[in-house]
Amino acid sequence: MVATAARGEARRTALQDAVIRVLEHGGPGTVTHRAVTAEAGVPLAAATYYFANIDDLVVSALLGVTAQQVAMFAPPSGGGGLANLAAVLHHWVYGSRASAELWYRA
Repeated sequence: MVATAARGEARRTALQDAVIRVLEHGGPGTVTHRAVTAEAGVPLAAATYYFANIDDLVVSALLGVTAQQVAMFAPPSGGGGLANLAAVLHHWVYGSRASAELWYRA
């Protein structure tokens, strides 16, 4: 049972990550069940098994990206100041390009 739950969570995560990549490469109009499942490398039925509809899948992916960004911009426990902020912004723009672009495309 644990292996099945882990596989299911891995598929959900793969689908959510694939949404972000599809958005990055083609914009919102290209996000379909077929495009996302092909990008994720999972069967087409997985999208509707784990998510009620395409909107549910997209919202789930965007919530995941938002949570990552909130954590990235959380103040460090030891301070850090301006140098830390510059490093975080650099990582956000250049290391997480897909999530940065989503903010401007949405």
